[in-house]
Amino acid sequence: MKRVILSALLLAGVCATLPSCNNGDYTATPGASGSTGNGGGGGGGSIATTGTDPMSCTVSGTAWVAKNGTITNAGGVLAITGDAADGSSIILGIQNYKGTGTYSSAGSTTAGYMVGTDMYTTGLNAATIVVSEDDATHMKGGFYFTAKTVDGSKSVTVNSGYFNITK
Repeated sequence: MKRVILSALLLAGVCATLPSCNNGDYTATPGASGSTGNGGGGGGGSIATTGTDPMSCTVSGTAWVAKNGTITNAGGVLAITGDAADGSSIILGIQNYKGTGTYSSAGSTTAGYMVGTDMYTTGLNAATIVVSEDDATHMKGGFYFTAKTVDGSKSVTVNSGYFNITK
């Protein structure tokens, strides 16, 4: 149920900005270290080129690994979701998904993290999401973002994000 609420909040945030968005930057440019570099998406971060399938990252410096991952593409809004054994979830949203590339425009990407009763979202701030592979069987890429609780009292920084999810 919590995942449904988080998904709805994140997708509502993406859809609410639909009229005001441009199509974003869709060109992935890996850095020398194999990351896409720093900047944007909540103050900078890093994207992993390898990780644990189906999704892994660090959440405020602590390793996080999903046991399940799903991909949904409805009405041009792509949702990438991972659920960990402890009940926490990460969801990434891309409005006007066009295929592989880097998505980092404010209003066209959103992300969230849910643990216990705390829901953290990027709101209208950009998350950086790179889709490096997208074919009939799987989608692979990376992400980073900073998110806050709805009241702004707590925040998390998600870095070294990686996903490789079977469709």
